[in-house]
Amino acid sequence: MNTPTLPFAQKTSLFSVCLSLLVTAFIAVAVFALPSVQAAPVDDAMAAFLNQQKAKTETLEAKDDAGKQAKELSLQHLEEQTEKTKLVMDDTVETRKACVGCLQYTAEDTFVDMLIKGEISKVEVIYITPQPLTPLCNQPGTAGDESFHPVNRGQVDITETVTRRTDSVRRLLAYAKSNPGQMTLHFVHTQKGYTERTEQQQGIFNAISEAGDCQNIIFNAIKEEIPPEMVGASYWVTATDGQQFLWSLTGKQAIQEIDSSQQAWTIYFGRLDDPTIKARSEGIKDFYGKAVPGQGSD
Repeated sequence: MNTPTLPFAQKTSLFSVCLSLLVTAFIAVAVFALPSVQAAPVDDAMAAFLNQQKAKTETLEAKDDAGKQAKELSLQHLEEQTEKTKLVMDDTVETRKACVGCLQYTAEDTFVDMLIKGEISKVEVIYITPQPLTPLCNQPGTAGDESFHPVNRGQVDITETVTRRTDSVRRLLAYAKSNPGQMTLHFVHTQKGYTERTEQQQGIFNAISEAGDCQNIIFNAIKEEIPPEMVGASYWVTATDGQQFLWSLTGKQAIQEIDSSQQAWTIYFGRLDDPTIKARSEGIKDFYGKAVPGQGSD
């Protein structure tokens, strides 16, 4: 009895179908087996930082037109920070309010929130200012006229650059005291600048510095003048994977006059392995290490 056979064309077609199914199955298994591409924890932390900053900024009260403009400018800068590692701005009322009263205030508040939630593992801060840090020369929620340049006194939008941060900086101090392994704070000012503060301001500052000076909260008065590009605050943030990003602000203290002809404000934001960010980080720590021997190293 003869066994029926398939025509050659049908054999070829069946073979092609089987081969196609095998190849498809192999690709599916191979793709499934590949590790999924995920953002590094440091990138997740940077994104979370900006998102939380934005949310906080949106809730800030704007008491006048200048406040509204500063708030809009802050949100604009937050968007720009997703694409640029360095933003340079003119010295205007709106810029000061945006950079200090909005962005720096919300940044400091956000860092504490992220540490509490375990989204980051450590924060190191270096404040470098000619005079002792203005928020620590005023009682919480207040800003005396002597904190500002005469031209700026009485302006709500400028006053809030200090009043808000009297709370955020004290929150950093309180967290650092309770969690020394997660936060280190350095406060640097000049000896000359200290004498330029009023007796009342010195008293408020002394009470804080004497109570807070410890292994992870360091106050230093230096002899050297501080170059303008070093004046400001820098925050090194360590993500859960051990990698770091930097948020750094260069600007002026409230006691200094506003000069719109100057580009006095700069924000740096990015991973520490970015060339621009690395140069900023090394510049700050090099100056600090020379001004205060034994400090400034990683």
